Amino acid sequence: MAALLIVMPLGLLAQDVILDRIESMNASIKTIEAHFDQTKTLPASGKEIKSEGTLYFTAKDRMSMVYSSPESDLFIIDGTKVSMSHGGRKNVYDTSRNALMGSLSATLLGCITGQVRPLAMENDAEIAAEQTKDGYLVTMTARKKAAKGYSSIVLLYDLKTCVLKRMEMVEFSKISNLYEMSSIKTGGAIPPAVYVFDGK
Repeated sequence: MAALLIVMPLGLLAQDVILDRIESMNASIKTIEAHFDQTKTLPASGKEIKSEGTLYFTAKDRMSMVYSSPESDLFIIDGTKVSMSHGGRKNVYDTSRNALMGSLSATLLGCITGQVRPLAMENDAEIAAEQTKDGYLVTMTARKKAAKGYSSIVLLYDLKTCVLKRMEMVEFSKISNLYEMSSIKTGGAIPPAVYVFDGK
């Protein structure tokens, strides 16, 4: 019996190669520290709200965003716990009991660790990946509209290290949050204090 030859479209083949590389390179990264600039855009007015700070990541499920502007803001993922301080309000959530926070935690960690294929599958999103001069561009687009969540997430990974350096998250309400990372360092020691939340 003649062997069956399966021919894959070149576009799909290239896409899988890119996603494989992003996954495998990030699997070996234990810690990340980077400066981030955040731009939140409101659709009705087009108003942009700027903020910045330092992002920390410790494999596989700890992430902290310590804001320097506004200085009081803080966002921490520590396993199944999400803690945040925003505008003077402080909240702690158990992601095993809060579906919205569980989804947010899984989305952020999935993007940082390069686990975009399972993330797209879980969120019923189409995925596209291509190599550009600026990096590996990965786009996830929701197949169905929902009351909450993201209509699209656009990620840019460094060509050499495959570390995430830009992330744009667009909600179904059309509110957009763009995060741009710089001064990225990997493999260093992360201060334990960045994962400590004072909920008082």
